[in-house]
Amino acid sequence: DYAGTPRVKASASYDAAAAAYTLDFEQSVPDTPGQTDKPAFLIPVVTSLIGADGADLPVHLDGAASASQHTLQLTQRRQRFVFHGVAEEPVPSLLRGFSAPVKLEFEYTDEQLMFLLANDADGFNRWDAAQTLCRRVLLALVGQHRDGQAMKVPEGLIASFRATLSNASVTPALLAEVLDLPGISYLGDFMETVDVDGLYVARQHLRQVIGREMGAELRDTYEQMSDVRPYRPTPEDTGRRSLKNRVLAYLMAAGDAQGVRLCEAQYQAQHNMTDVITALALLADSDQPAREDALVDFERRWRDDPLVMDKWFAVQAVSGRPDTLARVRQLMRHPAFSMHNPNKVRALAGSFANANPVRFHAADGSGYAFLQEQVLALDPANPQIAARLLRSVSRWQRYDEGRQAKMRGVLEAVAAAKVSKDVYEIAVKSLDAA
Repeated sequence: DYAGTPRVKASASYDAAAAAYTLDFEQSVPDTPGQTDKPAFLIPVVTSLIGADGADLPVHLDGAASASQHTLQLTQRRQRFVFHGVAEEPVPSLLRGFSAPVKLEFEYTDEQLMFLLANDADGFNRWDAAQTLCRRVLLALVGQHRDGQAMKVPEGLIASFRATLSNASVTPALLAEVLDLPGISYLGDFMETVDVDGLYVARQHLRQVIGREMGAELRDTYEQMSDVRPYRPTPEDTGRRSLKNRVLAYLMAAGDAQGVRLCEAQYQAQHNMTDVITALALLADSDQPAREDALVDFERRWRDDPLVMDKWFAVQAVSGRPDTLARVRQLMRHPAFSMHNPNKVRALAGSFANANPVRFHAADGSGYAFLQEQVLALDPANPQIAARLLRSVSRWQRYDEGRQAKMRGVLEAVAAAKVSKDVYEIAVKSLDAA
């Protein structure tokens, strides 16, 4: 057995005169301790070539029958596959169904990704195209924002989302995943220095544009996915709820008046906890007049159920509102909160530190100061939870110099205090990682 995830690089060329399409693959596995120069693996790459009409092309490899889908067996470090009978230049759909646990690299153009998003019959590749495309768009928006330029969302992205949403063959569960934008923490991994504020602004802008430009389609989808029947935990119903709540989030981001009414009505209906929590979270993250009433109402209904109250704490802790940290501090004095209850700490302090990057990483360091307070307060009674919370600043070197200094200051202060072995090790190892 060999450790490490194989990497597969693919490239393509098209010969119109010969009606041939060539795919070249190169596989490698990174060296790991005690294992170098690893042999080639057997890697099945399920592949289709998609024509301009969005359909898989019936093509054939040397000595093989014509088919619209092929399983390419990679057994060597470098291999070439030539498809024949390719009457037009296609867009390749590679690694369909995630046919092998590898990291695939293929330099799709933005236009090709938009095409796959709108047309690929394979659910995994359609989702992957959406994630890759949205990542590129969001990082480009960050650059535009940083340079003081107007942020421009490519029209092709909106058109691709619109085409996908109107495709009756795509299940609601898949649509919900395709429409889910990459998160700030994930996007930060593609930046040399994480620009938390830029990523937040870019992501909010893209959500608003999608919600505004696709408002009519999103509202129609919401109505189509709504269901007044008794709650059922079936995959089909779960997918419908996911899609309904995804489009509602876009409508709320755009400040769509009808979307706001739908959100308030969804909360008031109290149909199922998934819908209620989604509506509550969207209201909690907004400036809508109904925000405070919904939070008060939920607390009144569920104050005697500790697990449900954890959700109430969490939706407020992850809000992007500027007053979120002040709200978190206020909630720590709530009768249902206790520093001696790990679930409550995770729901409130943990959610703020780990799931609210824009407010936790505030440039003034207020989020880091809050973290230091909580780690030192937690450590005597629960060092494991305190250590886990401190990990929120373990990647401090990924940020700008100002934030680095403040996070490093927290780690140094914690390491210098009389803390448990668990907390001390996290602090020292994080500092040593510089």
